[in-house]
Amino acid sequence: MKYINWVDFLGLEVNDYVYSWKSLVKMASTGDMQDIALDMVNHFMDGTATDYWNLVLSQNIEEHSSSKKYILQISDITNGYIENNDGDISGLVYNENNRENSYMVSKMKNVVDEPVYDDAFSGLGICVDGLYGNEIELISYYFDGTNYEYTLKFTLYDIYGLDSADIEANKMVKKIAGFGLVGGFRAWYILQHCNLYGGDYQPYITYSSFEKTIRGTLQ
Repeated sequence: MKYINWVDFLGLEVNDYVYSWKSLVKMASTGDMQDIALDMVNHFMDGTATDYWNLVLSQNIEEHSSSKKYILQISDITNGYIENNDGDISGLVYNENNRENSYMVSKMKNVVDEPVYDDAFSGLGICVDGLYGNEIELISYYFDGTNYEYTLKFTLYDIYGLDSADIEANKMVKKIAGFGLVGGFRAWYILQHCNLYGGDYQPYITYSSFEKTIRGTLQ
């Protein structure tokens, strides 16, 4: 496999890989996010593969510029629908069968930028980076004939784990090195995939959730 060879196994044990991985995590995070990043490594190593949620992680994701842009784009589409339909939001409802043809999904295509958290040192890059999936729910709505107010709940999902593409592809760590050139990433991959460990160390779903209330007036 590209980047990983016999040298990565020479005299090394689980604790050595964990040390290398945590050293990487410490360099790529600061403050409270460093505590979370290390906790996420520990959760991976416990092998339970249960979903992971953390309030501080959710808050950092919510406050990130990429999230703010995403929220603004979603609310602009929602506001446009409300104003073009005189406050009636019934047409925003969709299910699995008509999802691709629904108003919201069709309007989001090629317009809304999915959040990316590729910060090198804040902690978000090493904890989340990109998204595996997302869910947007309109959980409350008020309309008095002129003014409207609604609350959107955003839930963002990622998989905390590595596959061969993460190691072999020409991904860059802030244009310094490919992931496979960094010992901490190789250690992470080996713990996850090496047959020696029989799946003892498992990737898992991470998710964050937050709500935003939007107000407007029909023009």
